[in-house]
Amino acid sequence: MDYLSLFSDVSAGSRRDVALLFPGQSSQTVGMGLELYQQSDSARDVFDVAEESLGQAFNQTMFYGPSEDLIVPSIAQPAVLIASIACLCAMNEYMKASVFPSPLFVAGNSLGQLTSAVAVGAISLEDAIWLARQRGLIMEAASKEYPGTTASIIGLDQIVITEIARQSGVDVVNEEAVDRFALAGAKLPMARAIDLAMARGAVRSILTESVGAAHTALMNKAVEELRRCIAEIEFRDPLVPIISLGSLTPLQEADLLRQELANELCAPLRWKASLEFMSAQGVQRFVEIGPGQVLSSLVRTWIPSADAIALSGPTSIQGMLR
Repeated sequence: MDYLSLFSDVSAGSRRDVALLFPGQSSQTVGMGLELYQQSDSARDVFDVAEESLGQAFNQTMFYGPSEDLIVPSIAQPAVLIASIACLCAMNEYMKASVFPSPLFVAGNSLGQLTSAVAVGAISLEDAIWLARQRGLIMEAASKEYPGTTASIIGLDQIVITEIARQSGVDVVNEEAVDRFALAGAKLPMARAIDLAMARGAVRSILTESVGAAHTALMNKAVEELRRCIAEIEFRDPLVPIISLGSLTPLQEADLLRQELANELCAPLRWKASLEFMSAQGVQRFVEIGPGQVLSSLVRTWIPSADAIALSGPTSIQGMLR
């Protein structure tokens, strides 16, 4: 794929203050990727690979819905990956003679770590589509066996949220803002956590049942099944380090990346600390590539001095290049 040229020729004096970020499930929307498919030859190549791997109906679901199909993990996860890689390819195509700094790091939100692996040449697109599909199926099965949910709690600080999580037996899986935290766990403990949060003065709670209790111990069995799938795929060392959201470690070896893609399923998403780490290493511009603006919004929250750009289609890509 053409996007590999973004990372394959980095001169010693080139400016490297950019990190690329890739979204995860819950960023998907009906219609994502359609303009890319219509206007970019290189993006269309990505969708053609998806069609060969998943069938013609898959692209149609991405472009036209129905929305209830697009929230199913085994559909949503490969869809977000495909839309993100298509956007990356289109960006490279539209740049032509423009110079885009080779990124210092890449990172992804849950599923987005798999997209990151494709983007930096550690895994083929075909293998990643298959693995994203398997990951979704595994999470669906885990959610049926160990029903759980995720919710964003708005209006409380970290001390109160941590206490509520401890009292309820749930996990804090992401710090989305100073007063907004994602909790996840089994359904009854989560109901208790939400009740406690509202009693303590929370402004609002937003449930996200489609992903179950991802990034908690309820996914431990799923991790082992995912690990077996990962073992079937050939990995290469990434051309650009991938930031582990759990350990804050730049991953530069194939074996470490294999471990990350399995273990992150039951580990919290430490976006605040990860963004702060990348900023401390010299990143001044964060570019989110794919549907939605979840990660660029986090950048604006936690690293307000940095540039935060969200690219999802031809209009936003061309706007960045102007």
